[in-house]
Formats: sequence, C-alpha cells, structure tokens
Amino acid sequence: MTSKKLKSIYFWLIAFLAFGVAGYAIFAYLVLTPGDLVSPGQKIVYTTYRLEIILHALFASIALAIGVPQLNKNFRDKHPKTNIIFRNIYFFSVIVGAITGLFLAFHAQGGLANIFGFALLAVIWLYSCFMAIWSLQKNDFGNFRIWIVRSYALTFAAVTLRIYLGIFMATMGYLRFGEFYPVLGFLCWVPNLILVEWFLLQKTTPKVMIDTESKKV
Repeated sequence: MTSKKLKSIYFWLIAFLAFGVAGYAIFAYLVLTPGDLVSPGQKIVYTTYRLEIILHALFASIALAIGVPQLNKNFRDKHPKTNIIFRNIYFFSVIVGAITGLFLAFHAQGGLANIFGFALLAVIWLYSCFMAIWSLQKNDFGNFRIWIVRSYALTFAAVTLRIYLGIFMATMGYLRFGEFYPVLGFLCWVPNLILVEWFLLQKTTPKVMIDTESKKV
C-alpha cells in the first residue's frame, strides 16, 4: 500500500469518526435534553450547568467537524477562501469550547484526577489555538501548521474519549464505570498529542511545512 493511499485511509477514518461524534453530540445535547444519556451521578451537573454544557458540546462539535476539511491539502489548495472562513470558525469554536470546558472540568465526575485532566486539556487546547493564531499574525505559516495539528489532536479528544468509554464499557461493564472513568481525563488526549508529536511533527520543521497557503492569507 502506497503512502498516499494510506494517508487517504487515515483521513477518511478521521473524518468518519469526527462527523459521527459531532453528530451524536449535537443530537444528544441540542435535540435531546442534556443529561438523558449520562450516568445518574452526572445528571445533577447537567441540570445545574445546562447552558455551559450545551455551549461546550455545540462549539466543540463544530470545531471537530469543521477541522476535518482543513486536514486535507487538496481542499486547502482548491478552496483557499473557504478554508480561511472554516479556519476562523474553527478558532472561535475552540475558544468557546475550551473556556466552557475549563469551567465544566471543575465539576467533572471521577474526582481530582479527572478535574485536573480535563482542566489541563482545556488550557492546552486554548493555548494551542492562540499559538496557531499568533503564528498566522506573524506570517509564520510553518509554525502555524504545527500548532493547528496539535490543536486538532486535542479537539479529537472528543472522539477518543468515546472510543475509550466504549472499550471500557464492553470489557469491564457499566457497573464498574466508577473504576475506569477517572483515568479518561488524561487518557482521552495525552496519547493523541504523543502520536502527532512522535509520528507527524518530530520529523517536520517549520520550513518543510510551509506550503502554498502562505500565498492565500
């Protein structure tokens, strides 16, 4: 299998998972009543902070979905103006999603481990977004590409969180939810960053990542 074909498979897998989770989140939090699909222990939080949860779910889902086409170089090359619009929507969505996520982290189920894990995720997610914006402002498109990849790896935590939930639920069962849930505050995003740093970014320099996008901004 060629490298190009493998990249295409990875892209469509990411797209399938991202759109699937984004669609689920919008349905669960905007169509259904927030809290209908969560554990009884979380329902109190969902009732108390309904607005914050809806805003977080909505904008995190928008960032997750609208970030997908920006991963595709063909899309960026063929639709530069649309890509810039998508990128700005992505930035705004991440900022809202991260701020509301930071607030909600202090009400997360699973004790201090999850509070710290989800809070740190929100802070780094916000930081990576601001670094990407700052790189653009300096016309540093190489570092922009690096920071936007890191940012989307953190956005993708919405997907990996649900993958791990499914795995643990299938192997350990719902009754042991309280045993595995406290590790998810870190598990949903730390491996994502390790993967992109190790397999994608460690061999990439800002100079290499400069592409024709620098002519379109």
